[in-house]
Amino acid sequence: MERRRTGKMNSKKRRVSPKRQKRNPIFRIAGLVLAALLIYNLYIHFYKNRSATLTVPSTYSSIIDTTALIIRDEVVYNTTGAVKNNDQKVSVGTPMETNENYSNTTGYNIKALESEIKTLEELLVSYDENEISRKELTKENLDVLLREIDQNNLMNVNNWYSENFRNFNLTEDQIYDRLSRLKIHQDIITKQGKDVVTLNTGEIVNGIDYYESVLSYDIVNDIDNDFFFSEAALAKFPEKKEGYKVINNLNYILRLSVGNKDLYKSYEIGSPITIAIGDNSFKGIVKSLSIGKDFTQINAVFDEGFNHIKRDRSLKMSIINYETNAFEVSKSAILKKEDQDGVFVRDASGIVIFKPIQILSEKNNKYVLDAGNDGFIKIKDKEIKTVEAYDEILLNPKAVQEGELLN
Repeated sequence: MERRRTGKMNSKKRRVSPKRQKRNPIFRIAGLVLAALLIYNLYIHFYKNRSATLTVPSTYSSIIDTTALIIRDEVVYNTTGAVKNNDQKVSVGTPMETNENYSNTTGYNIKALESEIKTLEELLVSYDENEISRKELTKENLDVLLREIDQNNLMNVNNWYSENFRNFNLTEDQIYDRLSRLKIHQDIITKQGKDVVTLNTGEIVNGIDYYESVLSYDIVNDIDNDFFFSEAALAKFPEKKEGYKVINNLNYILRLSVGNKDLYKSYEIGSPITIAIGDNSFKGIVKSLSIGKDFTQINAVFDEGFNHIKRDRSLKMSIINYETNAFEVSKSAILKKEDQDGVFVRDASGIVIFKPIQILSEKNNKYVLDAGNDGFIKIKDKEIKTVEAYDEILLNPKAVQEGELLN
């Protein structure tokens, strides 16, 4: 009897478990709802509302690497030997070391010098640039020059100049410059290396390259960069030969050639220009320029950095073409609105607003944006407000709408 009751009691206990199982779907639904809410919150927090706050802008520089042709105001005093006072600064009238074994290798003789000096003086009396018949220097003509330089034949180099100077686009100032150089040569030759004093101010430098009379201030506008940077010409530039000269250390000209597509900012006569040689930067002024289809050739005069260029004829350097304040923003944040690049910004009230931007360059997986002038950039000749420090940039713009209120 007792066993049967026990058995019935056991069977009644076993019937309780199905009632408990009916509660499980409710818990599942609740769990799914909680999971969905969690996923939604994660989506909102880590995707839709994901943002980056702009910090204080940094300086951005648009740099163009190039090789400059160096043009100095320099006069060769001797084509042989060297002086002990190398690198010494001198003024007009400073005695030069007497050269007991002087020989005139300048290519000039007194009669030829006197004749050219007289011609230039007459030209200045009735100067009219339109009356001077000029022709372009041909590659064949310049090839002759390179051969003479290669053979250390300064006589023919100077003769080449004398024969061609009337074909250069000379201004009155450049004719005066040419005249003063010839008078210095006249004085040196007349004194036969004895009791010579400096007739120009600057710095005495040992070593000449025979380009001194060719790459000079007076024909700077007629120089063809492509020719002087040919393989044949560049091979000659590093070579230094015997002799010494006095270089004007107050200013010099750099002949720069840059691709038009690389120029973010164009130049004009009189505009400032900045170059970098290694870790040093120097400011100059554009003296003249020639704009071609693909390249722009710039002549810029500098009054600083002389020690970096006084021994070279060509030198690798960079043009700092453009400098501004800039921000870095992830590429994912950029979108277009009516063909204008921009970003979505969450303002202080949480509303999504569009701000136009100007992309300067690409860096890793980011864009560099122009911070503008006082927060304004120029777009289609209009000053428009752009992003600024402490703006909260939305990194997934496709997930939001302009004007939307974000939590």
